[in-house]
Amino acid sequence: MIKEDKISIIIPAFNEEKVILRCLNSIYQGTAPELLQVIVVCNGCTDSTYTIVKNKYKEVIQILNIEKPSKSNALNVGDKLAKYFPRFYIDADVYVTGKSLLKV
Repeated sequence: MIKEDKISIIIPAFNEEKVILRCLNSIYQGTAPELLQVIVVCNGCTDSTYTIVKNKYKEVIQILNIEKPSKSNALNVGDKLAKYFPRFYIDADVYVTGKSLLKV
């Protein structure tokens, strides 16, 4: 069953420790967290991206750490966990508000 009042956001992340929090902070700025399903898929990271996300957003974000450094694989893995439509696929260096995505 597709739920239209919420959205899923899938973020593939490969060594994004310098930008990931800015991305996530912008998504949650002015938006009720319960309207968003955010999935961060760290793929082949050798930096602390996974730890940073887990420490800051573990209560509201699904985060996975997969070994294969492949953006397309990360998107596919995240897509399998997504529950809502529409779905947004954004890079970790993109800054967009959840409010904007909900309006789309």
